[in-house]
Amino acid sequence: PGSVKIIVGQCTYSKSAITVTDAEGEQQPITVSQYINASLAQDELALVLPIHRRMLDIALEARPEATTEHQLINFPDPAISALAFELATDQEQLSRMHQQKARYSVADNQTPLSTIVNHIMADYKLEIVAQQKRQIMRQLQAPELMRDPQRYLQVMTQYKDIKEDRKSTRLNS
Repeated sequence: PGSVKIIVGQCTYSKSAITVTDAEGEQQPITVSQYINASLAQDELALVLPIHRRMLDIALEARPEATTEHQLINFPDPAISALAFELATDQEQLSRMHQQKARYSVADNQTPLSTIVNHIMADYKLEIVAQQKRQIMRQLQAPELMRDPQRYLQVMTQYKDIKEDRKSTRLNS
């Protein structure tokens, strides 16, 4: 679900510029696709589905004169063009369905695009952390783990690290 939000956002707003602060404290405009790519790389994360990664790569390489959404819908690979079309048409329906529940709406002109993109990325990162936490909890329930104290300690250390990462992600979002 989170990677779909990212792809919808980057399809629709990939050429739009948002302002970020660089390492020297200067404000720099970058595209939404560049921001998504940099944010994932910074946290050493990846989009879950390879097709989503491919769509992001296409957006990063896209011609400046055409919209990424148009390029993806007309892309020669039928899987990419079909998904782009589905996401483009579903976006309007989802927007209406969840309008009252959502914290921010992409169509909301009062909310800066950078805020929307930051929240989508934070939600995606929290989703990945939650998945990792569930995986570790399943490992901790395995009876054979209790027989291997070294492996048990390793898994508990992973769990502690994930909890600390989640705290820092929540604080940074």
